[in-house]
Amino acid sequence: MKQMDLLIKMMEEHEISTSFNDKGHIVVEIGDTLSILKKLPNNSFKLAVSSPPYNIGKEYEKQV
Repeated sequence: MKQMDLLIKMMEEHEISTSFNDKGHIVVEIGDTLSILKKLPNNSFKLAVSSPPYNIGKEYEKQV
């Protein structure tokens, strides 16, 4: 299953919101992380998971 298909399936099954609202538990935003975080109210989330852009030539650390 393609990643986008899996995301859509998860959104349908778990009622994942596509925009911030104070009643939702899970919100999926697709876009620039810094721009999205700036739009959210202070103290409105406990965790943000971001994926870096790929193929930009960054060398990643070897230790965690």
